[in-house]
Amino acid sequence: MRVSTAIASWALLGVGTMACGSGTSTLSGSATDAGSSDGGDATSLDSASADGTSESDAGAVDGAAAIETDAPGDAPPSGSSGDSGESSDAGDSGTEAGPYLGSMPTPATMALLRVANWSTDAPAIDLCIAPHGTAAFQGPIVAELAASSMSDGGADGIASPLVSAYVGVTPGQYDGRIVVAGASDCGAGIGPDATTLPSVAVGGSATIALFGSVAAAPGEAKMRVFGFLDDLVAPTGATAIRVINAVSGMPQIDVGTGTLSDGKFLAIFRQVPFGMAGQPGGAWIPFLVDANDYDSNPPLANVVLSAHATGASTDAVPLSSPPPLTSIGVGSVITIAVVGGAAGVGTALVECFDNAGTVGTLSDCIVTM
Repeated sequence: MRVSTAIASWALLGVGTMACGSGTSTLSGSATDAGSSDGGDATSLDSASADGTSESDAGAVDGAAAIETDAPGDAPPSGSSGDSGESSDAGDSGTEAGPYLGSMPTPATMALLRVANWSTDAPAIDLCIAPHGTAAFQGPIVAELAASSMSDGGADGIASPLVSAYVGVTPGQYDGRIVVAGASDCGAGIGPDATTLPSVAVGGSATIALFGSVAAAPGEAKMRVFGFLDDLVAPTGATAIRVINAVSGMPQIDVGTGTLSDGKFLAIFRQVPFGMAGQPGGAWIPFLVDANDYDSNPPLANVVLSAHATGASTDAVPLSSPPPLTSIGVGSVITIAVVGGAAGVGTALVECFDNAGTVGTLSDCIVTM
């Protein structure tokens, strides 16, 4: 049976600060307006917004990187990306993008981090961070964010394929340790620590994402952690869209509007490798994307998004019938992650509005599967 599910969240960013290396951490939540969710027939749960696409296609692989457990096959790729934009109802302009998340100004000295669980079989997770090379891990950050925002989601952590809200941190390079949700401390990680994550600048943001499988099937990558730099501002009068391939059974994916089955597929990105954000492929022009792999697009309304393995003749997503319609408004910055396992099992589209304000523990995302 084909199912369409949207996981949406109305929220404000609980922007907290974590002073790593000081022996203490504080996270202070704050409320603001967030983007609205527009998920068609998708069911709205805890994250808001809609998603669309355009014809341009390309991507440059920029500076994200990560640790891999001894996954067969591919060398650990890197990809980076940028994060900013508002949900479709939230903005005809980027007036609240950049230094603002929702309507809460981000302190000028702060950077932002969040964690994504895009593993096929990992339990709900949390993240601990330490200044690079110090092993002085602090957190878990989702539990601290939940406490600071008075949310009851801390012990629940981040289940697959969800993404946490951002947490404010001191700018710099961090090592990451994935822990099981509900862990009381950072002592026991799931897999080795991630020690090659990108450095986050003042005013910057990054997503630390868990890919692959804890118990990998044949043809499926084992668990890996990747880091992606995120944008904070969309191009004037446009949207910014990034695509990340988290399907370990698909070495390359194409993502766009329409579907192969209806003969109306138009690519936004082609040939995106596993573990990377959009990268140039074929005749597509690399300068269409920015340094963090976001593509500038016109706003989109009531479009169908789909994804498939490069060269495939059938769609991997959407699996629902009819597929949900999504929209992306001016000023939105959106990351589209395609997640799933070997042979596309459990394939889903996770569409996150990176610059939408959130409250509690989740980013502003929709999941279609």
